[in-house]
Amino acid sequence: MKFDRQKVTDYARREIMAGKPKSDVFRDIYSSFNDPRLHEQIAKIVQYIPEPSRIRQYGIINTIFLLLLAAISVRLILMSQYSALIIPLILLYIVSTRQTRHYHWITFAGGLLIIISLAIAITGWPEVKDNPLLTVGLAALAGVIFILFGIFMPRLLTPDYKTAEETTTDSDGHKVTSKKLIFK
Repeated sequence: MKFDRQKVTDYARREIMAGKPKSDVFRDIYSSFNDPRLHEQIAKIVQYIPEPSRIRQYGIINTIFLLLLAAISVRLILMSQYSALIIPLILLYIVSTRQTRHYHWITFAGGLLIIISLAIAITGWPEVKDNPLLTVGLAALAGVIFILFGIFMPRLLTPDYKTAEETTTDSDGHKVTSKKLIFK
């Protein structure tokens, strides 16, 4: 059987959303391929699918950030700044689909916001004539929020896993060691 990442992801998403534990989903997928080279790939696929319980628990934070990105996008549209609209729309897509493996781009965008706000504070910006301190402060605050969200949300929605070795005895009396994934 050939490894098709999209089919494996769809299957894992369907099973996890149905309430099946991640470790069972991983074991089912891995046993169908039984290739040690795919161990890490399958584990990462399963890891980055948020469980329904975590979505219920932390999804409100994701939704609030989604609304913040939507407000930023609407403001840029109203101000006719279409070239600056690309990054918020990409981030809006990433957050709305909960692709936590790409949340590092949100952290990167937050760092850019802080750097840009510092550059505006130091050099000034011709378009920021009304309340420059407020504009710079809001950009820096948004940058900090972006960084914190990009760092902590993947940990909350899709925490890491650890590998444990399990030694059992088979029917012939031989010790068999197998790897087991434990999702936090």
